[in-house]
Amino acid sequence: MQTSKKSRKRKVWPWILISVVVLVVAATFFLNPMRRPTTAAFQSYTVTRGNVESTITGSGTLQANDVENIDLPDGILVSQALVKAGDVIHKGDTLATLDYESLVDRAAYLSDELTTLDKNISSRETLQYIYAPVEGRIKYLPVSEGDDVVGTIGEQGVLAIISTDGLMKIEVTTEQELALNAEVTVKWSDISKTGKIARKTASGYIVTLTDNGTPYKETAQVYSGDTLIGEGTIMINAPITVYGNNGTIKKVHYSENASVSAGNTLFTLKDAMETNSYRLALVERNEMAEQFQAVLLYMNNPQIIVTTDGLVSEVLISDNTKTGSGNSTGTSAQSVSGGVMGENTGASAQSTVSAGTTAGSGFSTAFTIHTGGAVKMFINVDELDINSVVLNQEVTITLDAFAGESYKAKVTHISKLGTASGNITTYPVELSLEYNERFLEGMNGSAVIMVERAENVLFIPIAAIYEDTTGTYVYTVSGETRTRVDITTGISDGVNAEVTSGLSENDVIQYIDTSSSSAEATGGFGSMGGGGNPFGGGRQ
Repeated sequence: MQTSKKSRKRKVWPWILISVVVLVVAATFFLNPMRRPTTAAFQSYTVTRGNVESTITGSGTLQANDVENIDLPDGILVSQALVKAGDVIHKGDTLATLDYESLVDRAAYLSDELTTLDKNISSRETLQYIYAPVEGRIKYLPVSEGDDVVGTIGEQGVLAIISTDGLMKIEVTTEQELALNAEVTVKWSDISKTGKIARKTASGYIVTLTDNGTPYKETAQVYSGDTLIGEGTIMINAPITVYGNNGTIKKVHYSENASVSAGNTLFTLKDAMETNSYRLALVERNEMAEQFQAVLLYMNNPQIIVTTDGLVSEVLISDNTKTGSGNSTGTSAQSVSGGVMGENTGASAQSTVSAGTTAGSGFSTAFTIHTGGAVKMFINVDELDINSVVLNQEVTITLDAFAGESYKAKVTHISKLGTASGNITTYPVELSLEYNERFLEGMNGSAVIMVERAENVLFIPIAAIYEDTTGTYVYTVSGETRTRVDITTGISDGVNAEVTSGLSENDVIQYIDTSSSSAEATGGFGSMGGGGNPFGGGRQ
């Protein structure tokens, strides 16, 4: 029995020994790389001269220069639309044909409507009247017959001022003690009238007197017996102002200082035609006249003829459908997507051009045309760079469709309205290129905006520049000696930086190549802010 137990013990120990060896080997394998010293990959660079450019980059798609809407009068039957969305068109092309009989019918209808409107407008009373709002006495009347109402109010402030309580007043400054309601004498020019002390003020008294024959804004003296109390300007005690809003004074019915009752006619106005009903009638008449003119032009040639080269963006009419019937903008309408467009321009005898996609009253948009070629691109510039962008700045654009080619452009608009996304706000910048018939809307491209350029200057890699609390510096190498040299930098293109002081041409600098795996093992020193000595030890 004892022999058997010893045999089992001897069989267990070899397995324990093997497990220990495996653990030691594993620990050595995993821990040794962390303990091994790493060797940094040093890079040398000889300072040279060249050009450094500071730029801003962005991407976008080409868009049309302008958009133009071609509108048709309502009630016209479209015979056939001859183009589709996405078609390229040229000046003089026919976009659609119109039914002549529907044009004749529409012209007759509009003619009758215009005749009726003209009769209604001519029969309207064009005179207006301005009435006294309250009973009182007219104390200020700066208008005469023939004066323009709006012009007079602009210069004088009012058409008239009415005194409503029969009193004028004068505020005088005095230290004398006077009894309320005591009689005083008010004098101006060679005239005098009796007044009374109405109330006390912080600096004196208010004196009132009759408004009958007392002039407005005249300078007067106030006496108590033979003693001068003070001097002031005669004003209206309880004034009501009279205004108007249009027309010319045809007749002034009362004179200054005349008494009036509420509702009395103060002024008769001529050419006072802008009542609401009259204005609405004129607007309706002008809109109908515009439709009538357009219909007559199409009767002479019942076709829609385009007046400029462009690209059809939307077709909003259908064959054998009347314009303005509600059927021309349904599911049959064709369109191609577009980007941000400029303001609409242009007009012709064959079309009415309006801003946006909604036509004016009595018209419906038939076609939307993109004109001027695909010569615009919009890029988003972030808030750190937007203040470096200015109008007419030089831009280089490359397009994915034309590899190896570049095109000149300029900054033509900078939006001050930013869009925030996360912690970054960007601002749209419009770029304009020269026309090129190969450019198509929607082509993708990249833009490089030239911000600043330094020519024939010393420059070094940004990776070779270090910073600490004492300044910006590099390490120069001469033989076996490595020396810290403080420098001043200028503009940077993101790879190289201009050196404005501290280095000379052909100086050799040394830095850690942060792109190598060995440099990563050291902790990645360098590149503008890797403080301390990247080569180890103190300052060298």
